[in-house]
Amino acid sequence: MTKEKKSLIRMDKRFVAFCWIFTIIVSSIAIYEVIATPPPVFYSGSFELPIKQEPALCNQQESGINDLIEQGNFCETDSDCIAISLGCPFGCESYVNKGFDLNPLRELVDLFNAECDFCEYECPMPKEPVCESGKCVEPV
Repeated sequence: MTKEKKSLIRMDKRFVAFCWIFTIIVSSIAIYEVIATPPPVFYSGSFELPIKQEPALCNQQESGINDLIEQGNFCETDSDCIAISLGCPFGCESYVNKGFDLNPLRELVDLFNAECDFCEYECPMPKEPVCESGKCVEPV
């Protein structure tokens, strides 16, 4: 066998070895990505805080928060609407106008969570809301 043939055979073996190593590395990265990334399907809306207020007062607070959510729910087009998550017991998501000031609402929800009983449930990821009859709603 000539030196040229031996040299070509060595190069072919190196190329095959390189291809195997490359395939193993790429496969390992792909498998790691699949295993390391859990699907973000659900989020939890649980609050484990002690009861500090009477249930009647908590019911009044909850009603007031729901009224404020309703005040913020107005639109003319789909792009006016956003979905917000306030957690349990205010539903998986609430729909309001994107220009609605959320700070007072979030402060009331934080106060409610600190002073009232907690509840817990799982919610699917919110859908993009649509505007129907002047209200932001979940699409059907």
